[in-house]
Amino acid sequence: MAFLRFSFLFILLSGLMIAQDSNDNDKDNSKLWSKLMKDQNFTTAAGDNSFIYIPAPNVNRHLRVAGAEATLYPNFRPFPTTNSTQSELSIDVHPLNMGILLLSANSTSWNGSTIGTLYGTGTYLTTNGGTNWTGWDDPPYGRNSGDPVSVIAPNGFMHVGYIHDGGGQGVASSSNNGVNWTTSQAGPNPSSSADLLDKNHMTADKTVGSPYENRLYNAWTAFVTGSPNNEMIELVWSSNNGLTWSTPKNISAAVASGSHDQGINLSTGPNGEVYAAWAIYDAWPGGEDAIGFAKSTDGGVNWAPATRAYSALNFGIRGNLKPTSIRVSSFPSMAVDRTNGPGRGTIYITWPQRGVAPAGSDPDIVMMKSTDGGTTWSAPVRVNNDPLNNGKDQYYPWMTVDQTTGHVYSVWYDSRDMSNDSASVYMARSTDYGQTFENIKISDSKFKPKAISGLAGGYQGDYIGITAKDNNVWAYWADDRTNAYQGWVGKASFGPTINHEPLGNTENLAGPYVVNATVESALPLATNGVKVYYGRGTNGEITDSLIMTNSSGNNWTASIPGNGQPNTYNYYIYAMDNTGGFSSFPSGAPGNKLSFIVATDTEAPVVNHSVLGDQYRETWPAMVMADVTDNIGLDSVYVLYKLNTSGPLNRINLSMLTEAQYSGVFGLDTANIVVGDTIYYRIVAKDAGVAHTLGYHPSSTGWNTFKFVSDNTLPVVTHTALRDVAKLRWPPKVSANATDNLGIYSVTVDYTVNNATPRTFSLANVSGSVYEGFFNIDTTQITAGDSVQYRIKVVDNSTSRNTVYFPASGTSQFKVINTLGVVLIIDDDLTLAERSSEKGKGNESTPLGASGTLFSTTLLAEGYIVDNVTFTAFDTTVLDNYDVVVMTAGAKTGSAIFDNLAKRTAIVNYSLRGGKTIVEGGEVGYTYRQSGTTTDKDPYFRNNVLQCSSWVSDMSGTGLLKKTVPGHEMFTMPNYIPDSLAFTGTSYGDRDAMRIIPNKPGIYKIAGWYPSYQDTAGIILYSPDNNPTNVRNAFFTFSVGTMVNQTVAAQFITNALNFMMSGGGGIPVELVSFSAAAEGNSVLVNWMTATEVNNQGFSVERKIANGSFVNAGFVSGRGNSLEPTAYSFVDKGLESGKYIYRLKQVDYDGTTTYSAEVEVEVGTPTVFALEQNYPNPFNPSTVIKYSIPVDGMVSLNIYNTLGEKVTTLVSTIQKAGSYEVSFNASKLASGVYIYRLESGNFSTVKKMILNK
Repeated sequence: MAFLRFSFLFILLSGLMIAQDSNDNDKDNSKLWSKLMKDQNFTTAAGDNSFIYIPAPNVNRHLRVAGAEATLYPNFRPFPTTNSTQSELSIDVHPLNMGILLLSANSTSWNGSTIGTLYGTGTYLTTNGGTNWTGWDDPPYGRNSGDPVSVIAPNGFMHVGYIHDGGGQGVASSSNNGVNWTTSQAGPNPSSSADLLDKNHMTADKTVGSPYENRLYNAWTAFVTGSPNNEMIELVWSSNNGLTWSTPKNISAAVASGSHDQGINLSTGPNGEVYAAWAIYDAWPGGEDAIGFAKSTDGGVNWAPATRAYSALNFGIRGNLKPTSIRVSSFPSMAVDRTNGPGRGTIYITWPQRGVAPAGSDPDIVMMKSTDGGTTWSAPVRVNNDPLNNGKDQYYPWMTVDQTTGHVYSVWYDSRDMSNDSASVYMARSTDYGQTFENIKISDSKFKPKAISGLAGGYQGDYIGITAKDNNVWAYWADDRTNAYQGWVGKASFGPTINHEPLGNTENLAGPYVVNATVESALPLATNGVKVYYGRGTNGEITDSLIMTNSSGNNWTASIPGNGQPNTYNYYIYAMDNTGGFSSFPSGAPGNKLSFIVATDTEAPVVNHSVLGDQYRETWPAMVMADVTDNIGLDSVYVLYKLNTSGPLNRINLSMLTEAQYSGVFGLDTANIVVGDTIYYRIVAKDAGVAHTLGYHPSSTGWNTFKFVSDNTLPVVTHTALRDVAKLRWPPKVSANATDNLGIYSVTVDYTVNNATPRTFSLANVSGSVYEGFFNIDTTQITAGDSVQYRIKVVDNSTSRNTVYFPASGTSQFKVINTLGVVLIIDDDLTLAERSSEKGKGNESTPLGASGTLFSTTLLAEGYIVDNVTFTAFDTTVLDNYDVVVMTAGAKTGSAIFDNLAKRTAIVNYSLRGGKTIVEGGEVGYTYRQSGTTTDKDPYFRNNVLQCSSWVSDMSGTGLLKKTVPGHEMFTMPNYIPDSLAFTGTSYGDRDAMRIIPNKPGIYKIAGWYPSYQDTAGIILYSPDNNPTNVRNAFFTFSVGTMVNQTVAAQFITNALNFMMSGGGGIPVELVSFSAAAEGNSVLVNWMTATEVNNQGFSVERKIANGSFVNAGFVSGRGNSLEPTAYSFVDKGLESGKYIYRLKQVDYDGTTTYSAEVEVEVGTPTVFALEQNYPNPFNPSTVIKYSIPVDGMVSLNIYNTLGEKVTTLVSTIQKAGSYEVSFNASKLASGVYIYRLESGNFSTVKKMILNK
């Protein structure tokens, strides 16, 4: 249900807006499921404030079902609340890890009687099988218009599909289990707000080894008037984890529905097939008349003509069920068997049906299947097994296949065992590939369905969900047993659970081969009910069995005998409880089984290695990385090496990082190396076989070599010299780009004021090769007229400390001047020909450059320093010299406005660094509007500078600029600006009615239009810290130069600059680093800030592991500062144990902000230890913890997989204790990195993964 679009559709239908396409008035909006008309006999029911929720007993239920025991666990809410609603549920399980589940729901706020804020797709997940849950009703990737679908691909990517607020289709994706999310537009937003891409569904190819493994498929009904695909199914696919999507393809046209196609459902087959099923409406209005089906065998690129898999006039139930008036449909749900069992490739489709056999006179659940890829279909069978024609309702089914067993499951709402104004939730299970079905009541409490007050008529959610893996099933539905609709999960498991680590290849010909397993069962196991079946042969032979013995607890063991001969052994484990319930490992045995090879090993390990290049003494020691594999396994991997041809042979052992990756660091001391020396090295791998066969790189007699070379390369530094600086904006920032082959040791600025006392300050590395810093002389020591001479000094990491200066000789200089600010005006209104476009002739009477000229003359008169440049000529490297950048397009039209991507990107980056922008122009909004993927010219510029979304209309004619926030400073200080401002031109090129980016914090619309499009924007402001008095970006969607009253226009410009200059665009206090380290019974807390605004200081807070934070001390801040500042605090007299610290930053106005938390252990460790970084994978920061039991020199270095040192985190003498350090990898590429701890004779390495 696109419930966040409802308000827009209601406005359209009530005639409050004039549609731009005359055909919009012909649209049948009753087809839009988001706007299904409410039953005239239905009255929205509010929440019952006297309602008392009595939970069901918190006990497991046990049922005997075919071939297994069923354990039904108590229903639970993954994300329980009292102030939100959750409906329209979707759930998926990781195809390779049943501990990871992803859920989503339509979510809103709830006050007890009606909804409030519309959030969109709430998202919830667990990574440990449901022990812990995390989630958000208000989605972390941004609010949207709902219709959720949850998908987990085999590579672990999580995806949530939804309807975009603009009416298109969006997808949110996470590669790290929901820690971070990115979004993409899978389907373009329709140009008319009356149109909609509706009833979406998405899936991934989940078959490991499929040619299209991990490929995403997304489909919907295109209710887009004028489109050739209007009211038909469109599909797109993505082969890069949802980053980009293919062009929408019509897949349903061939069924030639009499009205429309809707309710798409997607699933993939075992060999890369993708299938689509949907409901066909031939005789609208009315119920469903057929089930459509289409398939592709080449990853969604091409599709066979769609067919009608099932037809029966008006078999469907679309409408409202009495007496609940809940709206329902017969949209299909589909699942495909991708196991290796007998059902492999079978396609199942289920839906609710009424009045057509096998269904009775009330809604029943039916299912059909195809065993030949959708060419032919079985007759539908009835799934619910209550008496036929009993007046009870079954509706909203969803289905899945357990891909380890081939068992088929479905779930639905059911009123069979209660009055028909109530419902519970039932589940069906089929173990014979859809021939027969057991029905199981999965919910443990009934509820009375009713519409969610405030949403569309009859709406309680349009679907529910179910997923299964390894004989475990999770059903997910919504009910209001707590007096608010919430998502509930019912979990069921079937049969004993078997866990086993498969046996590997061996050289032990005699045997025996010990099989260990854990077997858990809610019911007692049968006597001699746990067995190993085994046999010998290359064709999967099974000939014998062994009874496993219970060694302890849930542990079982048996020994497969050997026969002294090489062979392939096949086996599986079987467990049965005392009622006949059984399970096997692997699932699906004996069709699936395990195998291992018994043979004498003569195969050498395989060693792959990228030879190290020449080295510098300054970066020594180098790391050796190798990928090593062997059929039996490895005993050890090591490196033999020598210094020069006559040097002694040395050995270093390589440690295993992953299953096949090994690494180690050369042990040769730098003091023993001189430039010109050569290292000869060979990698040796010894396998675990009896003969310990050896593998080599490059060979058993050859050597890899590299030399030590000197660093004669000078650093390279670039810098744009500062222009004169307004005293009002002191201190100015110096920014330089410095690079060197060995890295940069330091970047400093030497300077004098009026050629007096020499001073210096350092530039900090802020990102990549960019270094920045601020002059460190106080404002009170600077006066207007002072001259500042400066040069930048860059020193590299080489032993010789190669040094360069900028400028190479002499100094750069600037003056301190009295001015209100420094403004750059970039004008793009240059030629009369560009006043017209494909939309027609524009305003040709207003002088060219009128807006830019008005900005320039006004600001010069006010006391600003103003530089004027055309957009074509402006130099992006000078942007940081300006307080405000003004971009004027005036009455220019067409797609060539600000038509240079690199320059627009530079302006965006300037703004993201805190630079302020004003953009002006009557067609800028239209040119950069969001209207689908084909008309979103530059979303980076639109989202970060313009802050707008879609274009609504040209305000040609006599439209007036109308204040929506009359008291705003832009209209009052220092000049009063009258309301309802008129424009001289009547052309389309003077004014645009725009939409702001929906639901983005910090966006303010302070003016719109009159008399038409009063809800649109004429002036858009944006504050990155969501502070309306502290604005970074302003967008005027009109031409200032065409205002009728140019005096008022000039006064408005004065106000705008006054307002923009009065606030800051950045973060009040920017924390760069925060760490804590134990020293004896004290903890040293260190932190650094990059900038400070209104900062009173920092409370240092401490807590023990399970306690509450207490104040440990207070450190005063610098108030206002634009230079880096380091702080420290010592917390003394602590007892041994783990402590957690955080900072509470306090502004002078009482506002507080908390830092991240760091952990430290007080007390002397007894052993060296290097812990796994957390989080891992990470982006961009992670924390590394380590412990040293004795005082000594400690180094902690980061290496890439080529063995090259990336950075040094620690290189100092430290006291015995536990430490942690933060590592920020924002300037590194994604990939695997190695971190190595050294202290004395101790050395160890670990791997971490940066995943951007």
